[in-house]
Amino acid sequence: MKYSYITFLGSDNYLIGTLALIESLKAVRSKKPIVVLVSNAVSNKTLEVLEKMDIKYIKVKDIKLPKEVSENNKTVNQSQWDKTFGKLYIFGMTDFDKLVFLDSDIFVKENIDELFDKPNMSAVFAGKSYSGNEEWEKSLNSGVMVITPQKGEDERLFTIMKENIDRYGESGIGDQDIIHMGYPKWSKNPKLEMNEKYNVFALYEPYYVSTVLGNSSIKALHFIGSKKPWNMSFGERKLYLIKRLVKQLILTKSFKGDLTTIRDFNSYCSLCDQVRKELSDNV
Repeated sequence: MKYSYITFLGSDNYLIGTLALIESLKAVRSKKPIVVLVSNAVSNKTLEVLEKMDIKYIKVKDIKLPKEVSENNKTVNQSQWDKTFGKLYIFGMTDFDKLVFLDSDIFVKENIDELFDKPNMSAVFAGKSYSGNEEWEKSLNSGVMVITPQKGEDERLFTIMKENIDRYGESGIGDQDIIHMGYPKWSKNPKLEMNEKYNVFALYEPYYVSTVLGNSSIKALHFIGSKKPWNMSFGERKLYLIKRLVKQLILTKSFKGDLTTIRDFNSYCSLCDQVRKELSDNV
């Protein structure tokens, strides 16, 4: 059986995140390989880095969006969504028996190889337990998914994309919206909903540690949002962390979860900085 982790690299800006993800999988001693799906919008310089580091990659065609769609994504401060639609190719990659997809802004804290035992389309309804999100429509987050590729499934999703992409106005649109449309009954099958510890939004980490997970620990931390730690200055990182901790204090009147959050954020930033330095040293 050919099993592998897979991530998607849609622009040079995500190279550091991609390499940090790979290093985090190594650190937890994953026994599964990882392959990087690379958009042809990525530069040759980035491809040379992957080759030099002996990282397997597969090139796919870049997905061009209508100008108005890109403008809408920019308006809602989610321009990075423009570069995520290539993720849909994964659903048709039948050279693999099973894939575990991980967004390149994920920090794997503990071994998650057990995900390969999960059924097709297993994913997390990420953020559902955070206070204030009770009214969220139940739907998967595409940052962590278990996929059994099927012939033509990518084409089906791209057809859905072409037929619906112009319907999204000021709210913006990303790959996750297409996946929701492609799998409208996902929320009806509880067997597909994985524990939230496999995809915890970093913004919510203090709350999840103190209130939601109990004795369970976070296995994968997801740094969603347009601003990524590897692109933050020292001051921006400190401000980002302070805002999270203050919000937690206001919400729970407690400091519980703060130390874990500080440690994890600093560990991830250090990992990204280490990757950046290694890239610089090898240029």
